[in-house]
Amino acid sequence: MKKFTIIEITDWEKDFQMMDGDSSHMSESDVLFKCAEEYKSKVEEGKWPGLPFTCEAESKDDALDKYNDTVC
Repeated sequence: MKKFTIIEITDWEKDFQMMDGDSSHMSESDVLFKCAEEYKSKVEEGKWPGLPFTCEAESKDDALDKYNDTVC
């Protein structure tokens, strides 16, 4: 195991599976609004929750998975 510290996120993708789950109990406009707010906060303003994030992991991808599981 190696120690990883994530200090910045440079690439972000929409989680369409989560959006579909939200759509089951939210209106389509609410889901799109929520997505737009998240995009503005994370991509345009660079406000990522929980950064810097430090963990023990086998690889960079494993560290990113741990960040997603813990923070997102």
